[in-house]
Amino acid sequence: MKIEACSFSGYKIYPGHGKRIVKADGKVYIFLNAKAEAAHLMRRNPRKITWTVLYRRKHRKGIEEELQKKRTRRTTKFQRAIVGASLNDILAKRNMKPEVRKAQREQAIRYVLRVCGGGGPHEWHRFDRYLIGSCERETEGSEDPEEGIVTSREGWKGKGGPKSSQTYDDESAQSWRKEIIETFACFSLFNKFVAKFWQSWAMIFAASEYTVSLYDVIGENVDKALVSIESQLKNLEAKGLLRGQISAKQQFALISKANTLKDCLHNAIHVQECVFEDLELKRKVFKELDEIASDDVVLCSSTSCILPSLFQSDLKHRRQAIVGHPVNPPYTIPLVEVVPNKYTDEEVVKRTRALFTAVGQKPVVLKKEVNGFIGNRIQYAILSETYRLIEEEVISVEDVDTVMADGFGLRWALMGPWETAHLNAQGMKEYFEKYAKSMNSVCQDFGAVPSFEGKGADIITKEMHKRIPVEDLPQRRRWRDERLIALTQLKKKLDP
Repeated sequence: MKIEACSFSGYKIYPGHGKRIVKADGKVYIFLNAKAEAAHLMRRNPRKITWTVLYRRKHRKGIEEELQKKRTRRTTKFQRAIVGASLNDILAKRNMKPEVRKAQREQAIRYVLRVCGGGGPHEWHRFDRYLIGSCERETEGSEDPEEGIVTSREGWKGKGGPKSSQTYDDESAQSWRKEIIETFACFSLFNKFVAKFWQSWAMIFAASEYTVSLYDVIGENVDKALVSIESQLKNLEAKGLLRGQISAKQQFALISKANTLKDCLHNAIHVQECVFEDLELKRKVFKELDEIASDDVVLCSSTSCILPSLFQSDLKHRRQAIVGHPVNPPYTIPLVEVVPNKYTDEEVVKRTRALFTAVGQKPVVLKKEVNGFIGNRIQYAILSETYRLIEEEVISVEDVDTVMADGFGLRWALMGPWETAHLNAQGMKEYFEKYAKSMNSVCQDFGAVPSFEGKGADIITKEMHKRIPVEDLPQRRRWRDERLIALTQLKKKLDP
């Protein structure tokens, strides 16, 4: 038994190691490993491959000296800590499936291309489908007339993004959802006034593993918001209602405070405005955002009624401006109305919808601007008619709520009014044939739009304050939110 040299690399092969091949002409080859054998079969030149002995000799790299250094080198072990991760988390990471690790490596490559400027759109084909959806997305969202602003960002609008021919429908959004969640991003939340849904949006994006930056002109408001967010996340986790795959502690670690609006928008991919319903205030806020925002960030308003063109049309970044109106509370009710202004880029609309889908919301896109959008028009129609019935003493406030909660609400939690009608007959054609006249007759009897003040308002106010006193509202809201989350989880289980 003797020490031999690899026929390709030149490295030593000790007895019992290596692979020996005898060709038809009787010539014997011995290779250090499969890598050396493959290089030989591909007729690679060992003098041009950096890890071979021939290459190292050619470039005067002292092999013996390096071997001596290797023998005497002391191994230094470094303490590696993962903030907020338990031993089980670390073991799960180590035992992660190869395909998941591969996705993470490609994720890191995308990040380098984005942040370090390496590679342009012409190089993106190297990363296959993982790039689709990870570069051009924005979010928006907010609540009904509450105060605050939210900004978020998730990719480029025009630079270094996918070609305009790429589309982002709901089906494709699901295919790259994991890649979106893992993308490094900053959701800036600019809040001029305290708003509960401001906190909800921070929690939603943190649950999807985005970094979130909060800003308020009064810094104490952010401090209070952070305390509230931490408490809410812990309570949700304790009751098994927390969204996302990471712990409450890890989610809270992704949310931070920005000292200035400029810092808040730094590297942001989306801006979500959440100030109260005042047109002049929104114009002022968006003018301020427009001066700071880059050409990549989406400027989104959370207005519930004001048409976006009234305060976004004069912006230099108006093609990046849009409305994202969620339902209160956004954390528990996934619906978001996406409303573009007349100048909004179509790609911004698609990316916005795709991103909301990726973080677990249910966006709907309005084809054109309409006062009150869709949700409020439907809601106000119900409130208007029930207000008249209460004012005319046809029914009590409590019984109206019973009709909705224990009647239509049960069906509407599973399907919309038109699907309900479709199922209540042999299709919509028969439904209209049977009920068109009666529907028209009842609608003709609705009467004028009420002013929502006077007798009806007094009756409703008195009964509601008696049923739920003002001091009990926080407790009742918590009751509502917990059951809404549980209902949402049940729907997912029923229709996975």
